[in-house]
Amino acid sequence: SRGLGDVYKRQVQELRDWQKKIDTAQSQCLPYTPEHQALNEFVWSIEEYRVSLFAQQLGTQKPISAKRLQKQWQAINDKWFLVKPNFLFKSSCSSELVI
Repeated sequence: SRGLGDVYKRQVQELRDWQKKIDTAQSQCLPYTPEHQALNEFVWSIEEYRVSLFAQQLGTQKPISAKRLQKQWQAINDKWFLVKPNFLFKSSCSSELVI
């Protein structure tokens, strides 16, 4: 059986992985664009998730889970970052995000 230390390490690594994705995505976007705003909203979701993992007594403003984060990330990626056929304009973010 896995101990609490293993669970904690896994959760910390999960948060680090999300942070890397966010950093990469933000470096590809121009500031003050809808894409950048969507990423900023996702950053707040990550903070809510962090609270839900390590400070449950504080509570979160909305329901949050790893599954919800993945769904939100996929929606951002689908809307702003995937290169889709028949696009008539280039997004202000340069490429597909790694999921």
